[in-house]
Amino acid sequence: MHHVPAVSTTITDRMGWTAMALVALAMYGNFYVYDSIAPVAEMLSSQLGYSDTQIGTLNAIYSIPNVVLVLAGGILVDRFGIGRMAAITAGWRCPRIMGPQEPM
Repeated sequence: MHHVPAVSTTITDRMGWTAMALVALAMYGNFYVYDSIAPVAEMLSSQLGYSDTQIGTLNAIYSIPNVVLVLAGGILVDRFGIGRMAAITAGWRCPRIMGPQEPM
């Protein structure tokens, strides 16, 4: 039997942890920018006259779909596998992202 050096495993492990850390950082930034009402709460209150209750309600309404979609996505990944769901999601989203943009 040939002994495989531990260096290749260590490099692979390090690359995996690095990739996971980069993805986690990107997701944190994405959630902060798109999923957080707190950074604009003061502006909503001062410029639009929202009360704390209205801001809390807005935050809850905005977050409910995220909870439902994460649960649905988890069920689909469990049923069809991560590779198949990644391919389906990429096939569904990439043409929309890369294609012609509709005016706002």
